[in-house]
Amino acid sequence: SYMRKKAYSFVRNNEEAEELVHDAFVNLIENVKVVMKVDKQKLPSYIMSTIRNVCINKWKSNKKYHEE
Repeated sequence: SYMRKKAYSFVRNNEEAEELVHDAFVNLIENVKVVMKVDKQKLPSYIMSTIRNVCINKWKSNKKYHEE
C-alpha cells in the first residue's frame, strides 16, 4: 500500500499507479540478487526508492513522447 501511495503521488491515477507498482515489482524481481544483499533495515527505503525511480522514468518517457 505504501508503494501504491507513492506511485499515486506522482501520477494521480489509480490504474496507472497500480501499473507502476507492478513495474517496480518486476524490476525488483529481475534484480533479486541485489535485493537479497540489501540490509533488512534498509530494504523498505530501497523498495521505496525503486518505486520512485520507476515513476520518474515513466514520467521522463512520457515527456519525451509528448515532445516529439
